[in-house]
Amino acid sequence: MNDEISDYYSLKPQMFPILKSLEIKQTTPLFNEISLCMVLCTRDQTKNLHLYFEKVQNLFFNQPLISSLEFFLDIRERNEVGLYRIVDNDENALGFYCSFFTAVIV
Repeated sequence: MNDEISDYYSLKPQMFPILKSLEIKQTTPLFNEISLCMVLCTRDQTKNLHLYFEKVQNLFFNQPLISSLEFFLDIRERNEVGLYRIVDNDENALGFYCSFFTAVIV
């Protein structure tokens, strides 16, 4: 496991199951690069996990039947083309590849 993934799991992401916000940004249409910003919070909403993903590809999102969105994001090792695989392991509601990510608790 590389340092970025180890750092992510050291933040105990399973403690932040509630999706507070999800923002998708496109840089310029010429470069067609997408970034994704996500804020997950604890059940008591006292802490937030901010996630930022760059050069997002193959993004899919399926809204679950229930009204609240809960995630546990699994970040997997880089594949043969150097992209991380990000998936929601619980509901299979969200998934994508990215070239870089950061995570911080606020």
